[in-house]
Amino acid sequence: MTPPPLAPSLPPSVRARIEAQEAALREACNAAQQEREALEEARQEFVEEAANLAAERRHVAWSLEGELIDLAVAMAEALVGSIEDPSLAPRLAKEALACLPEADEATLRVGSTAFEAICDRHGATFTHEGTKVTLRLDDTLRGPGCLVESREAQVDARIHERLMLAARAMHEERAAGEERE
Repeated sequence: MTPPPLAPSLPPSVRARIEAQEAALREACNAAQQEREALEEARQEFVEEAANLAAERRHVAWSLEGELIDLAVAMAEALVGSIEDPSLAPRLAKEALACLPEADEATLRVGSTAFEAICDRHGATFTHEGTKVTLRLDDTLRGPGCLVESREAQVDARIHERLMLAARAMHEERAAGEERE
């Protein structure tokens, strides 16, 4: 926008001063416009960098979450792996039997740690909620965990396998959450 022409009746010195001020003002406006454009460019770069940082933060958090799950499982395995407490065996066996669908007969396979504790409490053959349960020593099983088998189903109550199942579920949930984002 150009200013209206100066009145011809102005003295030349005033006219020169006004024209100089107008030129300085135009120069200042141009400099301000350039500065505004530079600031807008810097703002855009800042917004892009903030978005990149947010994405990187999500990636790092996601990676750390997976590592924390793995660490928690490793710690639980270390703790549980050292547990040879036979008093846990009857409780784990009872939980496993409770998970078994209705069956006339079932076999409860246990390692040496659990065998004596369960046998002392229930005998080598016992009934649990209408199911005849036969206790079997299985040297491949360690710790107080057990396997319950019937014709219809198998229930795995080994502690390590339960931990792995929980870890797998956490990793799957984590992956599903990543897909939703």
